[in-house]
Amino acid sequence: MKTRAFVFIILAGLMWGTSGLFVHAMAPYGFTALQMTALRGTVAFLALLCFVLLRSRAAFRLTPKALLLYIGIGISLFGTAAAYFAAMQLTSVATAVVLMYTAPIYVTVFSVLFLGERFHLSKGVAVACMLIGCCLVSGILGGMRFHVGGFLLGMLSGISYGAYNILTKIAMQQKCMPTSTTLYSFFVMAMIAISVCQPSQILTNTAKRPALLIPLILLL
Repeated sequence: MKTRAFVFIILAGLMWGTSGLFVHAMAPYGFTALQMTALRGTVAFLALLCFVLLRSRAAFRLTPKALLLYIGIGISLFGTAAAYFAAMQLTSVATAVVLMYTAPIYVTVFSVLFLGERFHLSKGVAVACMLIGCCLVSGILGGMRFHVGGFLLGMLSGISYGAYNILTKIAMQQKCMPTSTTLYSFFVMAMIAISVCQPSQILTNTAKRPALLIPLILLL
């Protein structure tokens, strides 16, 4: 079981890392960060919905307490993706990825404040090393392309990602099904993004080169 957990973590990291390739390829066709966030959430929700309908209908069960958690997770997913994609367009893929992965800093702080975990010296040293590393890679110390707005958006994606991790942990402690958590959270994420992204423009942009862009949307 522990080996499977590490494999899943590595796969999740690979998927987050490679998403930058699709963002970079789609941006020249006029897709904004919010529109790509809407596409990511909508496609993920619809794919998981098909899975639930075929294999796991118990995942549709919902309680008021779980609903509040799913809304919080969905908002944090929206914040993570939207800020991450925007930071990527303003800085670089590498910088945006590194800034988003400042999330463990916030997870460490949030876990002490909200989950009652203890803060150890080793955690403090790890957080300090991560901060130094992020400063070196992001270009804030000079020598690399540095964009203040992109840097702040990258940090926001990290904060949102940290909140996502904490809220998901709470959902698992509340015995929420992982499939239910993902399904409803992506639904919330998609609805928020669609409401603010001018969805009609997505169709216009996709029509420019549908044979290229539809596969990119699905891969994203």
